[in-house]
Amino acid sequence: MLNTVRFNDTLNACDMFKNDTLVHEPGIEYTYSTFAFTLLSAVIEKICLNKGSLFDQPLATVKGESKSSCENEAKSTNSLPKWARFDTNLLRLFQYLNLNNTCLEYPEKIISSRAAQYCRSDKGILTNTPTIDNSYKWGGGGILSTASDLIRLADHLAFIYMGWLESYGIVKQSTLNQLLWKVSCVPPDRSTLPGLGWFLARQYFTIELNKRKVIKMIFNIVKYLTGKLFINIKLNDTICIIPFEIVM
Repeated sequence: MLNTVRFNDTLNACDMFKNDTLVHEPGIEYTYSTFAFTLLSAVIEKICLNKGSLFDQPLATVKGESKSSCENEAKSTNSLPKWARFDTNLLRLFQYLNLNNTCLEYPEKIISSRAAQYCRSDKGILTNTPTIDNSYKWGGGGILSTASDLIRLADHLAFIYMGWLESYGIVKQSTLNQLLWKVSCVPPDRSTLPGLGWFLARQYFTIELNKRKVIKMIFNIVKYLTGKLFINIKLNDTICIIPFEIVM
């Protein structure tokens, strides 16, 4: 969806789909949805509004924050305070984890090393893809990062799982094990077991991208359990299926 509207918070972004019909009843089966992560982002904003910010980092302008969005917020009387917004807390999270090469993608902002996106017209001519505004889906996309930062995030979650970060983890060990890493409701014969932003394969890994015209960068973090390795896979293709095997 080519959204060009700048939302000051994800609570307002929920207006895009709040009147849509359900694909299926919750808990019956699994369907991936970017809007589902938008809804989770709105819940986090509401919690921040009621209980305070998630992080005590100073509220400063950091890499990836759009000045224009701050100006728009000042003009709106219905926006959340800046410290409660989901994008603000994401930027603070990046600071807390020292993800120095991770930022939110604003189309109007010049960001070093950002991949250019192209598509082919009906006549086969290579053209620039239309720009979109990611402010409606920060919880489910629109974040630029690097392989090293993604591995650092994976290591942090692994340390929480092993009980090594009781005081400094971004989530509690119990929350990680019982909620974030809980498999969704799926049929017993499904080859993959989906969770919140990840999936487990029963026997082998196959990475398959969405078959869309827009070429985009896909990031996948794969944990190879037997070898105790975290692997970051970056793909930049329209259609690509990569089966792989690790030989120790």
